[in-house]
Amino acid sequence: MTDSGGLYDIEQRDVRVYVRGENRPPLAHISQDNVAYVGEPVLLDGSNSSDEALGSVTFSWDLGDGSTAKGMIVSHTYANESIYLVRLNLTDGEGLAGQTEFALRVYVRGTNLPPSAQFTFFPNAPRADQTVEFDATLSQDEDPFTLNFTWDFGDGTGSQGKLAGHAFPRKGEYDVKLRVRDRGGLTDTYTYRIAVAEGTSPHPGTQMAWLPWAAGAIIAVCVAVPAAYIIAGLRRKHRELWTEEPAAGTQPSHAVEGPVSLITPLPVEQPAPPIVVETGLNYLMDADNPTVAYNALANLTSDGAHGLVLTPVHPKKVQKTAQLTNTELIWLSDITGEEPSIDPSKMDYEVAEKAISFIKENRDKGVLLIDGLELLIQTHGFDKVLQFVHSINEVASVNEATVLVNVHSKAMKDVEFNQLKRKFDRW
Repeated sequence: MTDSGGLYDIEQRDVRVYVRGENRPPLAHISQDNVAYVGEPVLLDGSNSSDEALGSVTFSWDLGDGSTAKGMIVSHTYANESIYLVRLNLTDGEGLAGQTEFALRVYVRGTNLPPSAQFTFFPNAPRADQTVEFDATLSQDEDPFTLNFTWDFGDGTGSQGKLAGHAFPRKGEYDVKLRVRDRGGLTDTYTYRIAVAEGTSPHPGTQMAWLPWAAGAIIAVCVAVPAAYIIAGLRRKHRELWTEEPAAGTQPSHAVEGPVSLITPLPVEQPAPPIVVETGLNYLMDADNPTVAYNALANLTSDGAHGLVLTPVHPKKVQKTAQLTNTELIWLSDITGEEPSIDPSKMDYEVAEKAISFIKENRDKGVLLIDGLELLIQTHGFDKVLQFVHSINEVASVNEATVLVNVHSKAMKDVEFNQLKRKFDRW
């Protein structure tokens, strides 16, 4: 998927297409929700598996260390550092089964292992002078959010950062190198040779095609500016004529009707209509005020949907400004009291668990509104929040729930906001 700014994201998944009434084996999928450390719980998520009736499917886990578990999402603590082969077995109501495997690496907290560098690029067959977008998201490390990325494009230029854009100057083959360094100073380098085709030159004659347009623009300005002064003078004269006091004993020859102006006034700007939300999709709403998001939630819940709001604003203040029904409000705060609250520092566990449990319980009747993304970014950093949003949206898509996320784009870098947009169906 490529946005209007040229940034892109690629995700490959097996997709099962069903014939209605014909039962097929379930399709298993495993996601790891956090880094696995010795002696600390790791969440393994099978909710992205698919079946015609996923709610009736049995989830059985072989955790690779002799332990087993049941359930769509399981938590397990490993005792030793190693790479474990985790298996997920699914069985539907008619006995059909599906299986998948996942290599889980368990680290010892405090020890450091070298990172693994990897990148993708788009387009796959670039031309000279065409911007190629490079993405190092596939690089791995026990703490991937602290990695440093250095690019060498093979033409004497380079860049920094997980995402990079570059236009090669001419046709040829270029060895693009990505060097990844972790906070402990360990590095890894990945090199890929990219073949760049000949660029497309402008059609003969088009290079000077702008001249007639430029000449027309100059003429238009030369005519428009004097005309504006003339109209302004007529307008002043017109007002003087109709505001002049009549001589004593005489009556004005005619009355003024309507506005006194020779120029048609601009139409009054009307407020933007409320956003129309299609259920089952996820929306990123760019606004410094979350009113539009709350109005959308209110409309959906008034039609029978169930709402959950995660917000840094005290719930009583939210209720005063938003007319919400059938909605649970969770205050993102480390202050405990009468109102339900979750410490925002516990995003990977309690916040994510609350959101995912709500989505799975309400499915297509569920509407999740997150009005506090800036707070989570300040607490955890952008990359971790991006992964959190990605996980929430994936679970919501599987369960056909609706997600509304309000954020102010000016509170983050342009490249970060573009990355965030790629995680949503609508913005």
